[in-house]
Amino acid sequence: MSPNEVRDLLLWAPRSSENYQKIPKGAGSLWFSKPIKSNIEEARWGTYTRGTLIAFALLYFIIFESSNSAVIWALIVIAGYECAYTALRKEKNMIDNILADMAYSNNVDEFLRETYPGYKPPQE
Repeated sequence: MSPNEVRDLLLWAPRSSENYQKIPKGAGSLWFSKPIKSNIEEARWGTYTRGTLIAFALLYFIIFESSNSAVIWALIVIAGYECAYTALRKEKNMIDNILADMAYSNNVDEFLRETYPGYKPPQE
């Protein structure tokens, strides 16, 4: 298998037992350290959960405790904070995933340089 095929396999191939069998013997640790995109999804589901809890609390206080306007305003402020936090967290997770992908790509290129003398990584 050529170095470019190994690189494509390590960087882009989905995780499966068939693809794992194709990689060289020393690349197992790279295969299992491949970054995944689940952080963005986890942040999204956490946001939905917190947003739902805030919405239910806000509805409860509007319907049953309408005389207590300080609590209603506090919940509105918390909802605004949650929206801002969600946007920042999503951006941070995307940046972290990009940096993890870059570090993984560098590790794959370093492995290929050690395994295949004279290997030159493609310019991206």
